[in-house]
Formats: sequence, structure tokens, C-alpha cells
Amino acid sequence: MKGKQQQDFRVEKYIRYGIRKYSFGAASVAIAAGLMFLGSGAVSATEVQGAEASVAATTAPANQADSNKEKEAVKPETKVAEAKPEVKAEKAKPEEAPKEVVAPKLDKSQLEAYVNQVAGNIAAGKYANKTDESLALLNADLEAAKAALSSATSQDELKAAYNKLVTTVNSKLQNKPVEKKETPAVDTTNGKETVGKRAGNTEKKSESNAIENTGSKDERNGKELVQGSHLRSASEGYTLASTELRKENGEFATATGKTYKTLDNNNTYRIYVKGFQSENTETVARNNPQPGTGARTDLPLSKTEAQKLGREAAMWNNKLRASGQNNNTNSYGSGGAYEYLATEIYGYTYEQGNHYVYLKDVTKRFELSDAAKAAGYTIKKVTPMNLPPGLGYNANSDTVEGYIGANIQNGVYDFRYELTVAKDGTEQKVYFRDLQAGWIGWQDSTAPRIQGKSTMVTVGDQVSHNLEYVDNDGVNRDTRANYQREDGSKFVAGSKTSPASSRKPAEFVAADGTKVRSMSNPQTVTAYTTLNGKTLGKNGEKPVSLDDTIPGLTYAPETGLITGTPTEAGIFTVAALAKDYNSANAWDMNGQEAHENLTVAVAPKITVKNVEAYATNVPVTISKGANKAEITTPDGKVTKLVVKDGNWVVAAGTTNTAVEEGATLAAVSTSGDTTINLAVEAESTKYVGVDSITAKATTDKVQAYLQRDTVTVKDHNQRICSNI
Repeated sequence: MKGKQQQDFRVEKYIRYGIRKYSFGAASVAIAAGLMFLGSGAVSATEVQGAEASVAATTAPANQADSNKEKEAVKPETKVAEAKPEVKAEKAKPEEAPKEVVAPKLDKSQLEAYVNQVAGNIAAGKYANKTDESLALLNADLEAAKAALSSATSQDELKAAYNKLVTTVNSKLQNKPVEKKETPAVDTTNGKETVGKRAGNTEKKSESNAIENTGSKDERNGKELVQGSHLRSASEGYTLASTELRKENGEFATATGKTYKTLDNNNTYRIYVKGFQSENTETVARNNPQPGTGARTDLPLSKTEAQKLGREAAMWNNKLRASGQNNNTNSYGSGGAYEYLATEIYGYTYEQGNHYVYLKDVTKRFELSDAAKAAGYTIKKVTPMNLPPGLGYNANSDTVEGYIGANIQNGVYDFRYELTVAKDGTEQKVYFRDLQAGWIGWQDSTAPRIQGKSTMVTVGDQVSHNLEYVDNDGVNRDTRANYQREDGSKFVAGSKTSPASSRKPAEFVAADGTKVRSMSNPQTVTAYTTLNGKTLGKNGEKPVSLDDTIPGLTYAPETGLITGTPTEAGIFTVAALAKDYNSANAWDMNGQEAHENLTVAVAPKITVKNVEAYATNVPVTISKGANKAEITTPDGKVTKLVVKDGNWVVAAGTTNTAVEEGATLAAVSTSGDTTINLAVEAESTKYVGVDSITAKATTDKVQAYLQRDTVTVKDHNQRICSNI
């Protein structure tokens, strides 16, 4: 893969959502994706005389999804043999000549062309790599197809012969076994002993034993792959639900690839670890061996994938990654090209938090040579070690299983083993590590989601609205596994914050019902979220003011909560962003993003003070942001007000005869509520002790924000490539 192609694999994924619609009874608000262009949306509040205004915020029922109708099963077409007309013998009439029966003309072009193609391929030796049995079957079916060309009496016979030949060519021909030539291993020890010494390129980092990789995924991840493309989703390989790769590759117990170590410095006495990504091999254990050889089994790759990437990795040796770093010179070890291809380019690894890893027969991959058995050696104990965070070993079923939860986006863990071997009452420890037995890898190509909905509140209300950030939630939806920390708290794979229990192991229910403890503490992927680009200040100590967005409210990215008391009415559409594996300091290429538009509709508040019977002035207070109001006295007289040129003015439709249409009643306050002394007729208030003065206010103020109206693109050397 060359420079430009490599960059094509690193395309970031984006999720965008539309804005929901809300209807709020008397306080109606139309919230739509084009809110910033609307001019007639309204939010209203109704006031009963002598009490605070209460807003009836009735949410219109969501559109119910049409019930899925079951598709009628298509019955297979039943072919009925044509009934041949019965021929009755009649006496020949001397004056009529016998009629000649003409056979129907058959289209033989398809079968004839394919027969010639297959015959030409055989003559050219294109099937020379197939077994003798396969060639015999092919020749027999080819001859049968030729016979059909000359003897077929119907189009169906020709079609059947064609289909049979195609099936044989495409699926029944077996390859001859290939004699494998072992690639000479490169001695990286300069002839020195390595027993008891650590390999410098596979040791864990502080607080982590992962071999770290970062970056974006191949754009093909998560998409349905064309049959024959040799690419697949990790869900097909060695998960609880997978079956196909198990049929193709087998399990550890039946694996034929072998790597061995000697016992007591005697090469005759060997202990083997087996793997299923190579066949009938027996190699001495070396650090960072070539994938697809010996016992090295990198999960969840198939044999074909491991061997293919092992060959391809050599072309990426020391080449530049999309992240700006170079692959290591050791193609098959830590930070090498092989891991980069598997986790970041092709996406062959487990999707953390979403795939339930399920590896069988994990301790049955060890055996002693016949000479070692005869000498009295026995394997007393096999202990799997160094599992990725979240996975556990179930001794009851001899399985490694669970969900991976790591705080780095892509990576692998060296799958290690400790063996206890006994002979004549003496025990010794044998270790397989440094990728001698392979690795378990993961990726995170699943974008987070913002599930918070639009909402409606009233000026003066206490607000606490959650963006509802969700990420890698397959583990949380799996009620069977029921992942919990040892303190009883639920393990959350993706969250806005890392919980206090994040350093504690997890327990879960294995596939066979056994309760299993994770070998390493599962880690929560923390999010970076913004609202209109706003995030916390230094050290994240306080929420950020949204006064220029939704006056009176604040946003806390560390919790995803919008809180406070709104002070101004309006329909406010805000742009929310969530990104995993990121920091508040700078955007980087790691992780995925989610984008969502949320609308917070703030209804205005209107209050009418108590007045005595026959009062001729009614004090009315209207909150900031309202631009229409309507007051109705007990006698049914209506006063309609509208904001015009910064003033509250009497509007058309007013039946209150104490005021005139177009009259200015008060200036609109720019800093808070506006109070109007509304003139009314004495007769209009004579029943205020029995009936109420009702009032409502509305707003059509709409304010919306767009995300990333300007984007600067830089290369890995921080040179500006483009401004969008």
C-alpha cells in the first residue's frame, strides 16, 4: 500500500443527526432542522390571576413506527413437466401429405462458451495445482457437458449441465498440499542467552501492559463485504456467536502448528505449544516470530489473514503511519507493521466493548514430545496470562472470554502462558511469551452517540438536562454477562468520566453460567464533549457559562449536564459534539466523533398581580425574550400586545376599549422583565373575585449555532494544507 492509499484508509467517520420536533399545547414550539430560518415558531406561557404562571408543556406523542409486516414467504416455483400431446393414429388421407415435426431450437451458446473456456484452461495448465481427484471430477463433468451439447432435447438440460460444471470449477476443486519451507529466523540476541531476560520491545508501559497503537480505521470497517474479498468483520472470528472461522481453522486442541522449548537443556525432551494459523510445522520458540508460522496464533484473525498480513508487513517495514510515526524495523513485534495492518488498516481485531471474546481449549494447546513422556515428564499446570483488560479465564470450560475494555483505541496484548512441568518429584517453570503463542488484539471503530433529546422549559425554571453520551455499550446491553465491578457498580465501557471504581476488577457471568473475574481491570473510555465549542476551563473545575447561547444556563462537559435557571425566552438550537480518545487541549486524529443538534425551548413567563374589583389598571409583568402577549379579563375583553421598535404596543384584535390599537404601553427592558400597567374598563374587573384574569406570552425568537464553520487541515508536520 503506497502513500496516498495509506492516507485513504485514515478517513474519519462522522455521525450527524436531525433536530426533533416538539409541540407544547398552549406553549407551542416548532423545533426543526432549519430553526435558524424559521420566523413563526412560538413558545407561550399562560398566567392565572393571583398565581405564578404555569406552562403546560405537553409533548406531542412521538410518531409510532409502522408495525413491521411479515413478508410472505416466497414459495419456490414448482416446475411441472410439460404434458406431451397425445398423438392419435388416423388413417392417412390420400389427398394430404404427412406433416414434418420440427424440434424446438435450443440456445447452446452459454454452455458451449463455458465448455471451451474450461477446456482451454485445462490445456493451458491453469489447474495444475489441483489434486488428481479434483481433475478427474472436472474432466468427467466437462465430458458430460459436451455430451449435453449434442444430446440435449430441452433448454433445462443445457442449463443443468452448465450449472453443474460451474459448481465444480468454483467450489469442488481442491489444491494440492504445498510443501512449506521454513524461513530462517533472524537471531536478534547476537548469540547470547535470553533465558531470564526480558524482551525490550514487548514489555508493558507504566500502568498498562498493552502494546499501543492509535489512529483511524479502514473505511471498509462496519460495512458488508463482498463475498470473496477475503475481508471480514471481527464478529465472524472467535466470538461467542461465530461459527464459520471455527469450521475453517479449528481450535487449539486440534491445531497442527507447533513451537517448542527444550526441557533440562536436552533437545530430545520437548514441550510444545500449538496454534492453528499454520499447518504441520515444528519450530523452536523465538521472540516475535513471523505470523502464520509455528504456534503463533493472533486472535481473532483467520489463518489466511495472518499469513497474508505476515507477508504484506515486510513492505511496510519502517514506513510512515497515518499518525506521523514510523513502523518499527521489527515487522512482527511491538509497534511493527503487522500489528498496524491488523488493527488500523484492515480492522481484523475485536471491537472493544461490543464483541464478546470466546476462545476455547486455551490450555489444551500444550503437549510433550514422546521422548519427554517416556522419560517421565508431565505437565501439571497451565496458566494463561496477560489477557487484555476485561477478559477472564474460565477454568470450568477452559475458555478465555468477556468484553475488552481498554483506554487506548487500538492495541494487542501478548498472549502468555506459564507451565509447570514435573519429573521425578522436581518441578520447573516454562514460559511462552514475547508473541511465541500469539496475541489478542482489539480496535475501537464505533463512534459514540449523543442520545439526549430536545426539551422545553420556562424562564425561571431549574434546569438539569443530560446530553446522554453513550459509547461501546454492547457490554452494558448484555444482561446475560452482567458485567459489574467488585464493589457492585456497573462496568461502563464508554463514559463522559472515568468512575471512581475504574481501577477495580470486574466480575461477569461466563457463557456456561460460571462467574468469572477479569484478569486485568477493564478501563472506561472517557469522552471529550462540547456544546457550541465550549468546554471546561483549566483543570475542569467549573461549568462553562452558556449566556451567549442559552442565557442563564451552564454546561459541564465532565458530566454532560446543562444546568441553571434560564433568564430569557427563545428557541435555542445548540451543536453538541462528542469524541472519544481526545483531550480538551487539542483535537487529534484518534477516536471517532458524534454530532448532534439539540434544541432547548425556553417559554416566556407572564404574571398578573392581584387587583381589586372595579380596578382600572392591571399590572402585567412579561419576561425577557417574549414578543407577543394576550390578556383576557373576566368579561371576555382581550388586550393583544406585540413588540415593535423596542416597545410593547397594542396590536390588532384588541377588544379592550380602554386602550387604542397602536398605542405604546411600555419600553421593552433589555436587562430583565418588563412591567406594564394595563388600562381596562372598571366593568371588566368587577368579577375578579370569582373569575380570573388570564394571560399568555409567546416568543418567536430563534437562535441556532453551526459546528465547525471553519476547519483548518494540517499535515503531520503541522503545515496548513487547507482551510475549509
